[in-house]
Amino acid sequence: MTRIVALALAVLFAAAPAAAQADLESQMRQATGRMVVKLLFADVAGARAECEAGKALLTAGTPGYLAAYSEECFAVAAAPAGPGNEKPRCPGYLRAIDIWRVSPPPMDDEDAALQRAGKLKEWKSFAAAHCGVPDETARSDMGPIAPVAPGSRLETEEGVSYLVPDGWTVERFFESSGEAVLRDAGRGYRMRVARVGLNDTTEYTDTEVLPSGGVLEWTHVEFVRGSGIYVTYARTDLVEAYLEIGVSTDANGPPAGVDKDFALELIRGLADSARIVSARRCIGNCGPGRIAAPR
Repeated sequence: MTRIVALALAVLFAAAPAAAQADLESQMRQATGRMVVKLLFADVAGARAECEAGKALLTAGTPGYLAAYSEECFAVAAAPAGPGNEKPRCPGYLRAIDIWRVSPPPMDDEDAALQRAGKLKEWKSFAAAHCGVPDETARSDMGPIAPVAPGSRLETEEGVSYLVPDGWTVERFFESSGEAVLRDAGRGYRMRVARVGLNDTTEYTDTEVLPSGGVLEWTHVEFVRGSGIYVTYARTDLVEAYLEIGVSTDANGPPAGVDKDFALELIRGLADSARIVSARRCIGNCGPGRIAAPR
């Protein structure tokens, strides 16, 4: 029930400009939100009617990827939430996944692309858990890159490139977005590096100018209140997008958490080297990045 409420609120009350509410994609998502509200009140017929109304918005001229929202709507309306009721939802989710595989959504807006990538990840996670399909987030080609020669650059499917710090390896990539997680096994540190949209509203406590002239924002925070484990977060403006960086400890990391000065030295070097080399290349079906050897 909690998950259904969260889905309804996310769809119905997500912040968006008033003009965007007329957008067909927004209308499709709103139809799903209204359907969920009807389900909350056990109005199964009304829930399905909302899905039918959303589907009626589609025409022969609308982009093919939008039909996936309709399939999601019918999938959720197929059975009430609860253990043992997942199977009836599988056909709708599988059709939605197939639609985006054949007709992937556009990547012209950074924030919308990330939102869609999260949506596809949600569908695939459900399908892997309940519908007997392989978990695509555990693909064999998304594994670590090791070793990495000093001075090498990593170029990800997000369309960003940056220097890999000496002694670090690439632990994994995220299938949903293409972002990478780097690892320093000796220190027990991890670093998540991701391209995010310019509408990102994360607040940082400190700002500085990098040697390249770029602006770096960062903050050093206690990750879990009272734990004494600290994490350093940062982002740098690459004009077309932000590069978001987070340094944390893994299971073998120091008990006191991340050393701020060491983390900032890492972040500054990586951020100063970062470049956008292309538009984002994928949503949801991302492959691994590649290492470019030192020139």
